[in-house]
Amino acid sequence: MNSPQIRTYCEQDRDAILVFFDTVFSENARILDLHGKDADLVNIGKSYCEQGEFWILACGKNIIGTIALRKLMDFYEIRRFFILKKYKHLGYGRLMLFTVIKYAFLNGITQLKIATMQSGLEINHLLSEYHFYSIENYNHSSADLFWQIDLNSKSVYTSFFSRANKILEQNLILNPTENFPYYEEFNTDNFEDIYVSERYKSINDIVIFGKRNEMIDLYDITKQIWRTRLNAYDVDLKTMSGLNAHLIFFLSVAKPGDSVLLLPELAGGHYSTENMLKKIGMRVFLFPVDLNNHCIDVEKSSRLINKITPKFIFIDRSEGINYEDFSWLAQFSESIKIFDASQYLSQILTGYYPSPFLQGFDYILSSLHKNYPGPQKSIIATKNNTEVWSKFLIESKTFISNTHPQNIFKSVIPMLNMAFLQKYSINSIKLCNELYNELLMLNIPVIKRDERFQPTPHIWIRPATQRKAYELFLKLEDASICTNYRKLPYNLGFGLRLGVNGAIRQGLKSTHISSLAKYIAKLNIEKAYNLKLYKEIHRFIRNIIAKSSDKI
Repeated sequence: MNSPQIRTYCEQDRDAILVFFDTVFSENARILDLHGKDADLVNIGKSYCEQGEFWILACGKNIIGTIALRKLMDFYEIRRFFILKKYKHLGYGRLMLFTVIKYAFLNGITQLKIATMQSGLEINHLLSEYHFYSIENYNHSSADLFWQIDLNSKSVYTSFFSRANKILEQNLILNPTENFPYYEEFNTDNFEDIYVSERYKSINDIVIFGKRNEMIDLYDITKQIWRTRLNAYDVDLKTMSGLNAHLIFFLSVAKPGDSVLLLPELAGGHYSTENMLKKIGMRVFLFPVDLNNHCIDVEKSSRLINKITPKFIFIDRSEGINYEDFSWLAQFSESIKIFDASQYLSQILTGYYPSPFLQGFDYILSSLHKNYPGPQKSIIATKNNTEVWSKFLIESKTFISNTHPQNIFKSVIPMLNMAFLQKYSINSIKLCNELYNELLMLNIPVIKRDERFQPTPHIWIRPATQRKAYELFLKLEDASICTNYRKLPYNLGFGLRLGVNGAIRQGLKSTHISSLAKYIAKLNIEKAYNLKLYKEIHRFIRNIIAKSSDKI
């Protein structure tokens, strides 16, 4: 795939550079004068690279844009900022400009200037948008307008913050592990960075803060809402993420030498969990895997459990296309059974999937920012009042200082509007199924689901090779469709993981699915960079995201 990429100039580019400038000058009704005002282009190495840099935007072997930086007196000047007309309005101008600004900031350059023509509406708008300001003619130039930016920490951070923020406004998040939180009606800013205990203050407390009882009351209400929705005896919301919850839970309740039977990475378990548990001294055993059916081998796993009697059984399912039935684990009452619900929490809360508690699990761990549209937080819930839970509540305080109450209070907001959560939960499955079926019909190499199990909000695409998988990922990215490239479980090799959770929050609807699938199929077979197709897809994506009034 030959999508445009930015790189630094090398001497082999000399002839192609001259061809490019002849073309781009013609597009702008200018004449290239290599013996006069444009003589710098004859020797780019000396003109720019000795005290600056020269960048090329290339699409395969073709140069489609340039930008340069050179030193003048006590400042640096941006020069030769051009892009072919047909490649404008695709974000490449921003890419080149930010390449220069980043290079300058990282190299201690504190001031940039640039001269432009009044007719250059796009570049002048771009400079103004990113905090360049108008100045007087600084080099006896024949240009019309003159701009400057002072590169201090605030100006550079502000520009890059604005740019990064625009990414989420212009790209469709089409993977199952990123989401947009639902915080309507409540402003929780006052709770940021304060310390809130889980109980009222006492004379025997080592450290206490004033006027916290009202917040502790809110904390108790928040936990009760979670208890009710999960049908749990108790919950804890101190941990910051799913993996953090894993670590804190086992640090609190396990000891070195304890055994744990773990869902392996091969079967969709988290790639960090095995090493993490080994580092705290646990003896880790792995569930046998049925590679053909993409699930746990129940018969072999049962024999292994009977043989080793693990203290803990941990289903750390971070990946899967089926909601696997683990109710058969209930018979092993001597083991403490834990389920990570991060990929399924919204459907569990709304009753679409059976609760892990009903399948015999003792504890549920889950992040609150993946499948569930909540904050960067996690939850640990217990089915019953147990000695293990009492130990966790005591020991976990050793590893957590600030509970980050703002995100704790945010965590229940989606559940305060159950009509929203129900609709979101159902659509996450419905639209994912529709996209899966459309992709199948278009002969996209999706991994087929096992009809014995309920489908998850995940789609796996497995192209023929790792290279083709990565190329498809990049083509989708260039088209403003953000998927997840990764090594798939069950020895399937590398592929793409798709999901619609975040896309639904951005405005994706059933009426978009057919077109979305067709665009993915077209990109899958495109061998050369099809500018017309990319512009068409960009308009389609912008149209989905722009209609914000009817988002779920």
